[in-house]
Amino acid sequence: MKSKNTIIILVFLLTLILQACNQTTGNDNDKNESETTQSHKQTDVEDTQADDQPTDNTEEANETVGIQTETLVSDALPLPTNFDEIVSYPVGPYSGNGYNSKLDGKNQLTDEELVEVILETLPAFTKEQVQEQGFLDQWLSALHYLIAEDYKDPQLIFDQMALESFGKPMINGNLIDFKEQLNVLIILDASGSMANVLNGETMMDIAKRELNLFIDQLPDNVNIGLRLYGGKNAVNGGKCSDTKLYHPIASGNKNEIKTTIDGITPGGWTPIAESLKQSTKDFSSYSSKTNTNLIYLISDGVETCEGNPESEVENLRNSNIKPIVNVIGFNVDMNGQKQLKQIADLGQGQYIHVSNKEAFADSMKSIQKIIDAWEIQKLDAIDDAITARGKLDNAIYQLSREWEHQLKDEYDVMMLMMDALNYSEGYFEDKQVFHDVHSQLLDKISNKNDLYREEFEKKSTELKSDVDQIFENLLSEIN
Repeated sequence: MKSKNTIIILVFLLTLILQACNQTTGNDNDKNESETTQSHKQTDVEDTQADDQPTDNTEEANETVGIQTETLVSDALPLPTNFDEIVSYPVGPYSGNGYNSKLDGKNQLTDEELVEVILETLPAFTKEQVQEQGFLDQWLSALHYLIAEDYKDPQLIFDQMALESFGKPMINGNLIDFKEQLNVLIILDASGSMANVLNGETMMDIAKRELNLFIDQLPDNVNIGLRLYGGKNAVNGGKCSDTKLYHPIASGNKNEIKTTIDGITPGGWTPIAESLKQSTKDFSSYSSKTNTNLIYLISDGVETCEGNPESEVENLRNSNIKPIVNVIGFNVDMNGQKQLKQIADLGQGQYIHVSNKEAFADSMKSIQKIIDAWEIQKLDAIDDAITARGKLDNAIYQLSREWEHQLKDEYDVMMLMMDALNYSEGYFEDKQVFHDVHSQLLDKISNKNDLYREEFEKKSTELKSDVDQIFENLLSEIN
């Protein structure tokens, strides 16, 4: 009885912590991705439906869009004002070039190279612009956008610790209650925009390679199925009804699924809602009473067929199959990330944003860990309360240190740019315009730094308080 109560309270421990940590992510977030890919991800809000139309124009499909210098200031996101906005803010294309990154061996550019590339990207301002209300804030936001660091979401940290510390995987703050059989349905985006190129390789080719490697490693006793939407070979010409279960959920079908994946040619639209609706039939033989059902939706954009994916996910969760709906967003813009994360949240699943082949491979490894945990059935491998508390406390401490180092890097780079602007020749038509607002900019940078530090301290205190309080309750229950 004591063991059962311990497990229940440990679950409650992590659940309460994660409620305090619940964030709007989108970040998966790789500091080593190329400048072109980063800027494409973060500055371009594309017309997804137009992107997903079938096309034979190879040049358009292969085009990678860079930072739009002429609209950088007007389009830049405002500086974050709270913790949620800090952790969900896009990673800057020139992040990872501060002092602490140098110590870690991660920085890519010297100070001189960083100054040069930012001066080439960030437009100078004029006396007339400075007089416009809010302009300096927007200009500083543009500078911050270019160098913004990647602040990790605490929820992702604790989800991973749940698997490592308690022997049971966690998705979106919930420990998975494994049943007798595990069933996985992959819903793969084969729409036209999957022909876009990242670092010399189409997104579809990246997905094909990593999915096939993932399928090869699946245990033979895991049932797997494949549903595609879009694709130039679709029977309805790439329209909104083009979603098809190519391989029913079963075992012993891995080679056939890999062959189908290899033959995909991108084309068509993005009927996410219809695909989710049809997946109810795909799982019809697998009741949640004896089955753990997982959906992995892989998409590079939002719904383009006027469907309602959120409603369909709710229907799935209310059905007798109750699948956990996870979403991998592949090189999706900010608006797209918001919708896809909403789908995952409603599906009690996890949203993972990937922006290059390395991040896509990592997302497959994350799925593999969950499936491995089901196979091994480490239901009794739960650390005692003291060990669990120590690990959580240490994770909070390490994360707080990382936030502080990244904050210092952002501050140092912004101050580096202030010095560079102060001594630069030819950047401003009238350099006096910068001298007139120099002190204002320094104050704004300092205020931004203070706000970040206050938000980090407040969040760390909340996390520690939750761990301490529930730990005391747990010890009382055990005794």
